[in-house]
Amino acid sequence: MKHQYKWKAYLTLHSYSQLWLTPWGYTSTLPLDYQDMVDPVKRAIVSMRKLYGTQYQVGSTPDLLYISVGRAEDWAKGIAKIKYSYAVELRDTGTHGFVLPANQIIATAKEILAGLLTFFKEIRL
Repeated sequence: MKHQYKWKAYLTLHSYSQLWLTPWGYTSTLPLDYQDMVDPVKRAIVSMRKLYGTQYQVGSTPDLLYISVGRAEDWAKGIAKIKYSYAVELRDTGTHGFVLPANQIIATAKEILAGLLTFFKEIRL
């Protein structure tokens, strides 16, 4: 893929479940550099939790949810060769599902900003 060297991270933001999902979604086999991918996210999750106590988890899609094919983070990691590739599922854990109450939107934005700032610092972006 042309210009792949310019990309250090690829993240998509979704609702809901409070998860940072790593490749691979189509198999329970983890990427060879899985621990390298998880370590900065663990620190990001700590930053996020400090604001409002919201709990996030990190892991592969099959480990935290189910086998799922055609995921963007799988393409980013496998084809585009972007080391840090994730799908981030924001609030909540199912009470409100895809319709997050308006009074939680700003808090969610502050959490993910704190997490992303920590994450980018950790990967030296």
